[in-house]
Amino acid sequence: SASTNARVRANSTDLSPILIGLASCQEANVTAPLVRALLHAGHDVRIAWFGSTAEYEQAMQLGLPDVDAMVAGDLDGESRLLDAAEFLADDWLQCPIVISIGHDVFAVALAEAAHERGAQVLRLQAGERVGDTRDRSRRLADHAADAFCVTRDSQRQQLLQEGLPEEHITVV
Repeated sequence: SASTNARVRANSTDLSPILIGLASCQEANVTAPLVRALLHAGHDVRIAWFGSTAEYEQAMQLGLPDVDAMVAGDLDGESRLLDAAEFLADDWLQCPIVISIGHDVFAVALAEAAHERGAQVLRLQAGERVGDTRDRSRRLADHAADAFCVTRDSQRQQLLQEGLPEEHITVV
């Protein structure tokens, strides 16, 4: 594998595990309140961190709760998509519910790997379009999910215009 996987274990419960895919400190900051709420409700939360160990440690210092995690480590492969696919093949990361955020290749690979195993994918910050070159990646990541959380009605409208089902979109 092109990555060095490291696992960090915390507490577990009897509930089905929920996997949250993260690739940056910004994504960790956005999801930290959700992670805390899921933990408070007794859920087994796992994090797939597609980045360096140093970045993960920084996210922890910035307030990401201490949960079970697998850190990809310093990636030395030439293809981030191949690195992501190899990383996500680990059995420990196979959970029935997957939460996706971000718009890079990892978000798309996370959703595809989840669907291959029959998991449902919830997309945070869906429908964001800002008119730059990354909008294509945002669209791919959104369309790879099963359910969508948006923060504004304009994001909801964007997803509806792209043909995603209204009953799967929630404004939070």
